[in-house]
Amino acid sequence: QEDIQKLGARLAQAATPTHAELLRRREEDGHRSIIHGDFKTANVFFRKKGEEASANIPHPAVERGASSSSSAAAVSSAAMIDFQWSGVGVPEMDVAYLLLSSAALPVLNDLETFLRGYYEEFVANAAGNEDAESDASPPLPSYDQFLKDFKLAVVDYARVVVGYQWQGAKAEWMSTRKDELGACTHNRSLPHVKWFIRY
Repeated sequence: QEDIQKLGARLAQAATPTHAELLRRREEDGHRSIIHGDFKTANVFFRKKGEEASANIPHPAVERGASSSSSAAAVSSAAMIDFQWSGVGVPEMDVAYLLLSSAALPVLNDLETFLRGYYEEFVANAAGNEDAESDASPPLPSYDQFLKDFKLAVVDYARVVVGYQWQGAKAEWMSTRKDELGACTHNRSLPHVKWFIRY
């Protein structure tokens, strides 16, 4: 309980070293990409084959009886909107933002599976990219380094949520937003808030 009460202070204390390490990874290690910067499902549209467009993160626990690969195969196209915060950054920042702001609780409770799957897909796609294999390109991060970068991105994102989005927030405020699809899950669902704080 005391840790939760001091969460804001702990995040404030971690903000400078976290930013410094993400900056070092981007500039010194060359681990960078164009990132969206506001990567939540409200800013992503998926069109499923034979259906109207909808925003969704496929997962076996969410789509009962369907594998994530079969769910993904049913998506015919996807498009992102709202690029006002895009720029150069560490790619795990978008991954952290999307999962922490938009994923259903069964996804978050199985986060390791998602992160491992994302990493394997990332490496597989990079292997077929000529630019990624050139001598000028930095080496791909190991899975352990990817996890470290992801956790740094989580801390970076959490300071914005706790220090800005939750400023003065109460349970009643969140309950009035429970049906707002454009709102991040941690701003409209108390179970998501509990998961967010514990993580």
